[in-house]
Amino acid sequence: MNFVFICDFEGFMLEDQQVGEWDYQLSEDYKTVEGEYEMSETRYGFTKMSVNEFKIWIQKQGNYNYNGIQIHHTAAPSYANFYKADGSHEDELVRQNNMKSFHVNSNGWDDIAQHFTIFPNGTVVTGRSLAKTTAIGIKGWNTNKICIEIYGNFDKGKDVMSEEQKQAVIAVYGELCKKFHITPSISTLRCHAWFTAGGSFLGDYIPGRSAKTCPGTNFMGFGNSKEAIQNNFIPLVKNYMYGNSTSNTTNNTTNNTTTNFTVRVTSDTLNIRKGPGVSYGISGEIGKGEVYTIVETQNGWGKLKSGVGWINLNYTENTSNTTTSASSTVSTGNFVVKVTTSVLNIRKGPGVSYDITGSVKKGEVYTIVETQNGWGKLKSGAGWISLGYTEKLK
Repeated sequence: MNFVFICDFEGFMLEDQQVGEWDYQLSEDYKTVEGEYEMSETRYGFTKMSVNEFKIWIQKQGNYNYNGIQIHHTAAPSYANFYKADGSHEDELVRQNNMKSFHVNSNGWDDIAQHFTIFPNGTVVTGRSLAKTTAIGIKGWNTNKICIEIYGNFDKGKDVMSEEQKQAVIAVYGELCKKFHITPSISTLRCHAWFTAGGSFLGDYIPGRSAKTCPGTNFMGFGNSKEAIQNNFIPLVKNYMYGNSTSNTTNNTTNNTTTNFTVRVTSDTLNIRKGPGVSYGISGEIGKGEVYTIVETQNGWGKLKSGVGWINLNYTENTSNTTTSASSTVSTGNFVVKVTTSVLNIRKGPGVSYDITGSVKKGEVYTIVETQNGWGKLKSGAGWISLGYTEKLK
């Protein structure tokens, strides 16, 4: 029998645990979903949904007295458990039921700890009933709190969160904040890493004192510190809530294009980074409503004309009537990319709101014939992939 350590809940679970064929009594929270949407599925008392289905589902739930949401990662299981060698992935509902079995039978808890689990492919699975307004996630901060487990190990050097999962995380937190009238802040959205094992609030991740690193020292590419959450995660959730999407529409660009156009910042604050990605250091910050000239774009990031650095164009709106490409690296629009993540979904259109049509694997090479907002259309016609998880070859 194989055992997998679940860091977030300080115990072990049976990786190969057999799932019983008995029926579960569904709570009222979850009865409204089954059979109502095309992609949803209910087994073992849990419902699996897409983000779009979750948006509809959450509005049908009771108005419970929640005042905060916890931020966790599972640590183990990780992406290595979810994705299989043949490109498929594990059954989300079986995994959720295994976690419940461990929490109840081994830990002696009354139910699964988390209210929701968000999987690497962007799927959302219900857990503990929302009617149970006391979570089992952070000692000292469980009453009237929603517990969310984000599947993966997001410590430095471990899993890199997929674009599908990232967008799902932002959407779920945003929808829950809207539903329960929670204003996103470091007082209402808190990491497990900001507490001691005994339940004392530290206010930040302090190695050696924090109970865990949860949700990971490289969570979403910026980490688990108070500053990282305040300057990165909170603005993402706020932008989702007030813009009603996880990204704003920006101009269509090729993977790496020299151009000149102006943008207006739409998020409260937006970091300037030394390069086109969250892995680069922060060199400054700009504010909502400010207008800047972009002279180069790369995978959804824009280089400021001032030379100070790069900004994420998903949190801007284009204020230019037209854009003129000065010297695109590939004039025909065709270029070749190599996949850099373990498994990357192919979607019917350029965004995570489109259905999945297949997947590609790390190291595979593909020709891109069209780009839009950081997504590339495959020459084969199979669909679109996120270029943020590829590297350009030519």
